[in-house]
Amino acid sequence: MPGPTNSLLDQGTKVLRELAVQQGLAYRTYGEALQRYGDDQIGLAELFKTSGDIYFKEVAQVAWSLIRANTNVYAWMLSAAGAKPIRPEVDAGHDELPAGKRVQRGRG
Repeated sequence: MPGPTNSLLDQGTKVLRELAVQQGLAYRTYGEALQRYGDDQIGLAELFKTSGDIYFKEVAQVAWSLIRANTNVYAWMLSAAGAKPIRPEVDAGHDELPAGKRVQRGRG
């Protein structure tokens, strides 16, 4: 079974691969738009629109990937530090009297 370090490195590699795939797709789409502009199939306005759409999509994708990567790192750090999930603490001594006090029965 791989240790926490390996799984953290695996998660980092996975995020980098996803970003590489997205960047490759963006470059290919932009290249196709440039080629259509060069072949006079689209105008300058359509080229700018396509470029803007690609840019904003990539910004959102990179931001989401970084947020996910940071969440994975924080989760790994908490697990490495031995953090446990938060649950309500049970008051085990609730029914016990403080030390030194006697129980009185009846009228006192």
